[in-house]
Amino acid sequence: GPSGDETDVRDFIIKYITTHQKHWRCKPKLFYGRGFQNTLVVVFGKPRTAVFCHMDTVGFTHRYNKQLINIGSPQGSKNTIVWGKENNHILKGPLQIHSQTKKISLQSKILPQTGTAFVFESKFTKTSKNIESAYLDNRLGVFIALKLAETLSDGILAFTTWEEVGGGSVSFLQNHIAKTYSISQALIADVSWISEGVKAGKGAVISMRDRWIPRQEFVRQLILKAENAHIPFQREVEASGGSDAAELQMAENPWDWCFVGAPISGVHTPKEVVHVNDIQSMLDLYQLFLKHL
Repeated sequence: GPSGDETDVRDFIIKYITTHQKHWRCKPKLFYGRGFQNTLVVVFGKPRTAVFCHMDTVGFTHRYNKQLINIGSPQGSKNTIVWGKENNHILKGPLQIHSQTKKISLQSKILPQTGTAFVFESKFTKTSKNIESAYLDNRLGVFIALKLAETLSDGILAFTTWEEVGGGSVSFLQNHIAKTYSISQALIADVSWISEGVKAGKGAVISMRDRWIPRQEFVRQLILKAENAHIPFQREVEASGGSDAAELQMAENPWDWCFVGAPISGVHTPKEVVHVNDIQSMLDLYQLFLKHL
C-alpha cells in the first residue's frame, strides 16, 4: 500500500470490519468509494472526536531500465529485498545503489513495467519485548485503530492516504467530518521515533509540537487526563516532521489536534522496531481519550 496505491489496504480493513463488527460494542457506518477516493471513514454512535490514521507506506516506483525512484523517504540499503506486483505476478529483487550518483535500481532478470510500485520485503518477528517489521509506519496505527473499534461507542476512524508524500486526503476528509458531524477535535494515530528524549518501553508519545504546533491548551488537557489515569506516556517536542495534522492545521475549519503514537527505531527501513509496552500505552491512551474527550 505505498502512497497512491492504498486500495488493497483499505479493502482489507473493510473486510476485517465487516467480519469482526458483530463482536464489537457498537456497529459502525462505513463511508468509502465515490467521493472518498482510496480513503475510508468509519463512524461510531454520536462522535465527538476523530482519529486520523494513514494507510500508505513509503516505497519505490519503477521509472525506466530498472531505475527506482522514491515514494516518500524509504531508507533502503544495498541488497535490501523489494517486491512488486504486475498482472498478479510477483517481481522480487535486491536494491542496487550507484556509489557515485546514489541512484537506486532493481537487480532483476525481468524488466518491470514503467510505473510498477515496489515495497520492502517484510519479515515479522516478535520477542517478549519488541516487534520488528517493515512498515510499522503505519500498520501499527491501523492496528491501534482497529483495536480501538472493538470497544468504541462514539467516535470516527478516518483512514487516510498520501501521508508519506505530504498528504492530500485529509483536506477533503476533515471538511466532510467537520460539516457532517460538527467535530472539531482530532487525534493522529501514527508512529514517532526514538530520540535522546524519547525512550523505548517508556510509553507512547504525546507530541507537544513538531513542524506544526497544536493548540497547547488542548495538548495539556490530554496530558492531564493521561496523568490522572496513570497511563505511562512521554512528552515529545521536535522541530521537524509532520503527519496528517498538517492539513488539519491549514484547514478552513478550526481543529484541535494532537499526535499520539508509539516511538519506533529504524524509521522507514525494512526493520522498524517497537517495544510492546509502547503499543499497550498507545492503545490505553486512545481508549481513554475517545471516552472522555
